[in-house]
Amino acid sequence: MDQDPAPYLDMKKHGATAAEVYRKARGDGYKKHECLGLIMGVFGLELDEARKIGHQLFYQERDMLGKADL
Repeated sequence: MDQDPAPYLDMKKHGATAAEVYRKARGDGYKKHECLGLIMGVFGLELDEARKIGHQLFYQERDMLGKADL
């Protein structure tokens, strides 16, 4: 999937967090590694920072679903 950062840059401009942009991109069909690259570019994050956000969201989703493994 080709990444078009324009809508996500607009989200950032309107106050969205990196986590919100990541969730939106996942909902738009981007793969996890694509979302990491996207938030790195949009927010100027290092890979370790982006991974931390991705892992945090993964565990939140897992806990909400009540599953040990997704």
